[in-house]
Amino acid sequence: MSIWLKIGLTLLLSFICGVFYRMGGSGNFNRAFRIWGCPAFIYGALFLWWLPKELWMWLLLLPAYGLTGGALSTYWSKEGADEKWYNYLLHGFFIALACFPFYWAGISWYSILIRAFIVGGLVSWVSTIMTWDIGEEWSRGFLCCLFPYILLI
Repeated sequence: MSIWLKIGLTLLLSFICGVFYRMGGSGNFNRAFRIWGCPAFIYGALFLWWLPKELWMWLLLLPAYGLTGGALSTYWSKEGADEKWYNYLLHGFFIALACFPFYWAGISWYSILIRAFIVGGLVSWVSTIMTWDIGEEWSRGFLCCLFPYILLI
């Protein structure tokens, strides 16, 4: 598959992930769109760039999928806390960190952390500067899916 096709498909999956993220948080749809739908697009984008080589490595998708769904279900907010940027930083960080089980399949721990810091930082940044809630939520979902190739460092 050509690099341009991978980039285009990654952008498409990221766009759809943003839609599912927004749908799951809008109140008009079931939260399952976010919790169970977004990880499918996130790992679909990852598998465009990297594939596990053995069956047991594919089984690592199960804990990674569950950890991602769990991370998508919380904003790490404290009651009465006014530091939203910090909550969104943790939210994005742990969504990206949830792919850690793939460390045992050959993805380096430092690339997982680099991606987690990038996604966490960008999610926090976009959540603090954007005032349109639909765009803000869509952007968070988009960013969570956008950087699978960083894991290949």
